[in-house]
Order: sequence, then C-alpha cells, then structure tokens
Amino acid sequence: MQEVGMKYFQNGVWGRFVKFYLLAAVIAVVALCLFLAWSYNVKGEENVRRALAEARTLNTEIDAAWDYIDSVQPILTRMSGDPLSGGVYCVVAAKDIAERFSNNSEYSIRYVRINPRNAEDEPDSFERQALDEFERSSAAEYYGLVREGDNAVFRYVTKLTIDSSCLSCHGEPAGEKDVAGYFKEGMSEGDVAGAVSIVMPMDEIFAQAKNDLARTAAFFCALMGVMGILLALALRSWVARPTMAENNQLIQESHTKSRIITAAVQELKSRPPEVFSTGDLRVNLRSGEVLLRGEKVDLTPKESRIVVVLASHPNETFGKDDLVREIWGEEYVGTSISISAYVRRVRSKIEDDPGNPCYILTVRQRGYCMRADEREK
Repeated sequence: MQEVGMKYFQNGVWGRFVKFYLLAAVIAVVALCLFLAWSYNVKGEENVRRALAEARTLNTEIDAAWDYIDSVQPILTRMSGDPLSGGVYCVVAAKDIAERFSNNSEYSIRYVRINPRNAEDEPDSFERQALDEFERSSAAEYYGLVREGDNAVFRYVTKLTIDSSCLSCHGEPAGEKDVAGYFKEGMSEGDVAGAVSIVMPMDEIFAQAKNDLARTAAFFCALMGVMGILLALALRSWVARPTMAENNQLIQESHTKSRIITAAVQELKSRPPEVFSTGDLRVNLRSGEVLLRGEKVDLTPKESRIVVVLASHPNETFGKDDLVREIWGEEYVGTSISISAYVRRVRSKIEDDPGNPCYILTVRQRGYCMRADEREK
C-alpha cells in the first residue's frame, strides 16, 4: 500500500511538472513568435532607413558631380570654343557617371522625366508616380520598398528642378533648338525638370536579417531546453525528493494511526454493552445500578454484583461456585456463603412474583442465569 501511494505521489508530482513545463513552453513559443515578428518588423524598418540614408548619399554624390560639371562648363567652353565642350556638359557627364556606377555595382542609377528627349529616360510606373507627386506637392523625394518579380528592391526618386544654368537648354522660347539640337521646353526656374532614380537590391539584406532571427530563435530554443533540464533537476533535488520523503513519513504515520484506531474500534466492539436491558429491568454493568421500570432498586453491593455478573452474560448459566468465585474470589469457594439466599433477596426486589421469576432463572442442578429478551440475544 505504501509503495502504491509513493508511486501515485511521484506520478502526480512529475505529471504536474510536465503540465507546468508544457504550459511554460507554449507561453515561451508564443512570446518567441511575437518577439521574432516584432524584431523582423523593426529590422525591416531599420534596413529601410539604412537604404534611404545610402540612397541620399548616392544622390548627393551625383548632385556634386552634376554641380562640378556645371561650374566648370564656362571654362571648358572658353578653352575649346565649343558650347558643348566636346560633349562634356552637366547632363551628359552626370548620366555617364550614373551608367558607369550602375555597371560596376548592383545598384541602378538613371535620370528620368516626363516627355523625355531620349527614350531611355522614359519613367516606369514607380518613377511616374514620383514625378506626379513632385508636380502636385513640394515633396523633394519619393521612396519605398517594392518587389520586382521575385526580388525585393528599395526605390528612391529625388526631384530635379530647373535653375538659371538650365534655362539655356530648357527655357524660353519654347520650340527653339538648344545648343545640343533639342527643342527647348519653355521651362522656368523652379519647374520640375525630371528626377534621379536609384534602385537598390534588398534580398541579401533581408536574407541576413532572417538568418539573424533564425540564430536568435535557435539560441532561445537551446536556452529553453537547458533551463528545462536545470528546472527538472532542481525540482527533483529540491522539491520532489524532500516532498516524497515527507509524504513517506506521513504515510507511515497514517498507517500507524490507522492501526491504533482499528485496534481501538475492535476493542470497543469486543467490550460488553454498558447497559443490559430485559423487560422492565435495566442494569448498568459499570456502575452496578439497577432500574426497574425506571426506578432505582435498592441493592447491597454483593446483590448488585450478582445481578451484574449474570447480566454481563445473559442466558449463560452460572453455578453457585462460579458466582462465589466471580464475586468473592477463589478463596471463598466451598465456604458457608449462601448464593441461594442472595438470589432470593435479589428476586424479592426485582421480580413481580419471586416464586415465579422472569429475570433471574433457576437452571435445575446447574445454577442461575439472566434471561434476555429475544432482541438481546
């Protein structure tokens, strides 16, 4: 029984631990998923900010090249006597620099405009949205993370405006040919001349972010596994074993108390009843008090003892020597004590008809017995 109790207790402890650990694991997995989703979103926003900063830097470098060519254009013109300076002027130089940069990197840089002079400057849908936005508002840049086929790219478009140096080619009068042979558009200072469009690949950056998150998840899972093992060992050493030892002691104490209680119950069951009843007669076997129809019968101590001895063993015959032995002791057996005289006096006090007794009966040639009701047998 003790081994069964211990086994049940151990199973209960470990069962509760497994349930607790599973619940903790579920909570940890949910927390990990939320953390990874949040981290991926934050990482994505960070990558977009980095791409935007890099695109702005590239645009600044292109602007610097454009401004440099524009600033030295008068010098080149005076030296060569050719307004086009042998083909080296701001737009051509800037486009050539952008093309060279694009050919030697994964980035794409080009110039676009509405109604371009060259077909290669025709804007795509994203660039057209940017140019429309520049026309509608004062925005100077337009960017976003988009997918082109299976690839993720960062698109950055920045506005180009007409300044005084541009009017010789793009200003008034509209329709007149400029020095390069193109028709002027009749633009004014501040008009949108076009835009610089930069395309930056993002697949490698996002793949690196995913790898970082995967390593984070792997580390977290490994950490959870180690913590689970340590928790199991701690539970076994600091909780399960001491608790099982205490439970074992409690079981032993319970068994001891159970045996004591069982013995006490059996002892109580084996004891004769404290009160014997038959007819109108009631005998308290402990105090020796005798009641007849609820009234106390005045008996001497010896008379009371005779009634108690007989009532303690109803319907059992006691010889005269047996009664002497029970009441006076072994040394009085065979003396002049007259049990018959005692019985007559008792009958005279408890019997309605002492000559025809109904409680203390005479068993011929054997002795006396106390008659019991049928329910007392």
